[in-house]
Amino acid sequence: MDEDDHIRVAFEGEIDLESSEEVRRVLVGAVTRSELTVVDLSAVTAIDSSGVAGLLDGHLTAQKRGNKLALSTPSAPVSRVLNLAQLDTVFSFVEPSAEP
Repeated sequence: MDEDDHIRVAFEGEIDLESSEEVRRVLVGAVTRSELTVVDLSAVTAIDSSGVAGLLDGHLTAQKRGNKLALSTPSAPVSRVLNLAQLDTVFSFVEPSAEP
């Protein structure tokens, strides 16, 4: 896949009720413009259910369009929430070195 065929999005800080709508808007916009959207979550310090919902909206929008959203380097707090919600099997994950 060419570099032009994917978009990389990075978030930092907390993804919560206050910021989740912006996260959703950014992700839905990205997945509608690209075959692959890679979401870097390494600098996210906390995520709540509204933040997870924003990630899921991006994921589902990508699927509907035949595109893919993949998470990259989720921080420990993000990994913990995804594991507890059993969403670690829903999302695709990509290592930074494996990004196209």
